[in-house]
Amino acid sequence: MRHNRLATLYLLAAGLAVITSAVLGLWKPLLVSGSSMEPSLQHNDVVIAVTVPAQTLVPGDIAAVEDPAGRLIIHRILDVGAGEGDEAVLWMMGDNNTSADTPVTADTAHLQVLSMRGHITIMLLVFALLPTLLRQHPTPRVTASAAPRR
Repeated sequence: MRHNRLATLYLLAAGLAVITSAVLGLWKPLLVSGSSMEPSLQHNDVVIAVTVPAQTLVPGDIAAVEDPAGRLIIHRILDVGAGEGDEAVLWMMGDNNTSADTPVTADTAHLQVLSMRGHITIMLLVFALLPTLLRQHPTPRVTASAAPRR
């Protein structure tokens, strides 16, 4: 019985830590779309990422940055070069691609910390992020008006 209580307390603490860190913006869930990172990442995997200075990335890291067209691309870092100021030039390529992406200049990137498989993960993350989503998009309040008296 004591083991079950400890396991329950551990799960509650872990769940609270996940929800708190998401609300505080310490990590960001990203949904993988497409097959360019297979077999490392598959379509509908969820990547948990933290925002880091782009200059701290090293070859081999998996990171998400905006490409020149403004799309968020999750690929492996091939090389990092110095840009202007705090920016870095990133050469990236999907594990399943045959050629490298166009180099991207960025000051920050989303570094992969963890990836999870499947749709159940998406449902768990939506549940974990529900307080944040509700805070950002409040439900409109309807007020009752008094009916005219006759």
